[in-house]
Amino acid sequence: ENIQSYVRKISYRREPVTLKYFQYLALLWTEIVIDNLKNRKTEFIYDLNEFLLTYKQEQDIKIIDSFTESDLRKLAFWMATGSGKTLITHINYHQFFNYRLFSPDNIILITPTEGLSKQHFEELERSGIPARLYAGSLSSGLRSDNEILVIEMTKFVEEKRGGGVTLPVEVFEGRNLVFVDEGHKGKRSEEQKWARLRNKLAENGFVFEYSATFGQILSERNEETLCEYAKSIV
Repeated sequence: ENIQSYVRKISYRREPVTLKYFQYLALLWTEIVIDNLKNRKTEFIYDLNEFLLTYKQEQDIKIIDSFTESDLRKLAFWMATGSGKTLITHINYHQFFNYRLFSPDNIILITPTEGLSKQHFEELERSGIPARLYAGSLSSGLRSDNEILVIEMTKFVEEKRGGGVTLPVEVFEGRNLVFVDEGHKGKRSEEQKWARLRNKLAENGFVFEYSATFGQILSERNEETLCEYAKSIV
């Protein structure tokens, strides 16, 4: 019933949306996770660790440690290009605000390129979700309630130097709701820097991340990154 209501909301200005089975399953799992985080967080963490302990014993896996509350601040969606990640993003937005885990100080959708930022902005408008496209300033115009700022990852810096359109992450203080589209595209050195910046933005907040390339994490030797996504990929 909840998922149907979200679909109706995003279908208001577009052709009626019909979810594919894998989209529905991803959204159903998201609904279960967020409901548990809102209403029975302690018990949920206990249940996850009971399952993890059994799984590690059966599969002889040692590198994944127990779930903690901080591990449950991210949901990652491993979906192929063209599989409808955009619609999932829009419904995730409504899922978050249906349960309202917290009142976010900022809502940010991070993309790898300006072209994708423009595309996301247009799609958010079609779904009736308040959004604005970053154009070099945060002070232009009035903000709508629960408005999403669409911005490229390359616009963020750790420390502002001089003019230009870049932003230090400290601008977005507080608890943020962050959506990340294809955060694993680019050179490995760039990805490591962007990951640090994303983590700063999402500290104490919540992240929905979407990518077709999470598989490359499995081949990396960074066990910390592997464990992080092993606990968050839907």
